[in-house]
Amino acid sequence: MADKKLSLGECIYISIKPIIRVYLILGTGYLLSKKGLLTPQMTKDISTLVVNALLPCLAFNKIVNYISYKDIKMIGIIVLTSLIIYSLGLLGGVLVYFGFKTEPRFFYGLLFCSSCTNISDLTISIMQSEGLQAIFTTEQLGKGVSYAVIFMSVQNFCLMNLGLMTIPYYDVREDLKKDEEDNKSMHDTITNASGNTMDGDGSCASDELDSEEIEEAEIAHHQENFKQRRQRRASLQSVLTRPFTNTGGDGTTELVREYSIVSKVKTGDFDVSKPMDLYAEHPSENIDQKAAEMVPELNLKRQTFSEWCYKNKLGWLYYILINFKRPCSVATVLGLLCALVPWLRILFVKQKGYHIHQGPDNAPVLSVFMDFTLYVSQASVPIALLLLGGTIAKIDLGKLDYKFLKAAVVLNVYRLCVMPIIGIAFVNRLVAIGWLDKGDAIQRLSLVMTFAVPSATACLYFTAMFTPVTGPQVQMACLGSVYVVAYLMFFVTLAVVLTYTIKHDLGY
Repeated sequence: MADKKLSLGECIYISIKPIIRVYLILGTGYLLSKKGLLTPQMTKDISTLVVNALLPCLAFNKIVNYISYKDIKMIGIIVLTSLIIYSLGLLGGVLVYFGFKTEPRFFYGLLFCSSCTNISDLTISIMQSEGLQAIFTTEQLGKGVSYAVIFMSVQNFCLMNLGLMTIPYYDVREDLKKDEEDNKSMHDTITNASGNTMDGDGSCASDELDSEEIEEAEIAHHQENFKQRRQRRASLQSVLTRPFTNTGGDGTTELVREYSIVSKVKTGDFDVSKPMDLYAEHPSENIDQKAAEMVPELNLKRQTFSEWCYKNKLGWLYYILINFKRPCSVATVLGLLCALVPWLRILFVKQKGYHIHQGPDNAPVLSVFMDFTLYVSQASVPIALLLLGGTIAKIDLGKLDYKFLKAAVVLNVYRLCVMPIIGIAFVNRLVAIGWLDKGDAIQRLSLVMTFAVPSATACLYFTAMFTPVTGPQVQMACLGSVYVVAYLMFFVTLAVVLTYTIKHDLGY
């Protein structure tokens, strides 16, 4: 039990204050998007910056600062808790699908969004709030952020290394196969018709372009390229000088148009079963294809590890290992290595029980890296929340699937009301069996909070990747319903969960 006692009103205030800050940032992103200042292309570019620079710095800094070899058990508990959360979410998705007989073309998407949780942006933002500083120290809140980073790393491993981000593809796979068969049959019909209409005039077919015709074709080609470049520059200029007014465009279709790779999947330019671009949060090409384009002679130089893996039916191993090269994965692995080895950790931060010669400023010799990562990482969570607000703004309310709305309400009641109850019971059980220290309040709050957040923002992007640009966008309509309902409920549900946990479980 805590030494400091708070009234119920004080607990409610402390719980609501960080949530208000989150919604203010989301609202700012929403307005920027509605006014045309945060386009899907900008969202895509900025999110790539976040995952390649800002989040890796955040992960390394918080892990090295607040994790040590004494926290190995807690890391194991976080992994176990993550698997339980994914399983509970998956169960909820299955129950909603069969209970409400929802849209069959959103089965895999429903399982995807019900199992993935927003355990990075929201939880880190709340842990960094001034409101919680009334009951927790800066050291405790920093440790809470480091726990959230471990949760995020586990989910990224499942999505990227294990390939679970391609789950929404299976909702459209049959449609893509059918379209491919239709296109093939149409192509065969046209080919046969062309063959029948050809006469014996071989001289016309065998004539070649003379030098003047070739030159004219090249000039026309260069003129077309120049025209396209000029149009792109004009488009960029229009974005930079766009007035502060609503664009009035179709938000959901615009989002799909920016992220969709269905056309590449149809033509075979993108293979879902192979690793994707390592430096994009929402990849649009395979890693081997990009490497071959950058270094054309790559395939002629040597027998690559990937070729050996695929030849020996170990493509899954290559898929898992190559994704460890992602910046977030590299930062997490290096951070854990430095944090769990005391003689490495002491090079970056001071540690009780270990001594090493300090620099002239009486700080560890490599503390400059901690200063650098701290300075850069401070922008990661606010920017991520702005992008989340902008993405929610792109959901076209006019295209929401209102037939699916009842299922979306039940799914979010399960995620935001039932799962936190299960989470509180689970955490109390861990305390009872001695896995968690009853006096370590930040550990318990971190675990409970992870059960109480809505679906991950990444679900929107990955679903948009595998949604056709043309035709009915059933998947995005259903998913949009889930997100709109979730963020209408989240303000109240999280406030109740935090208030109950702080007042009752933690004893404040």
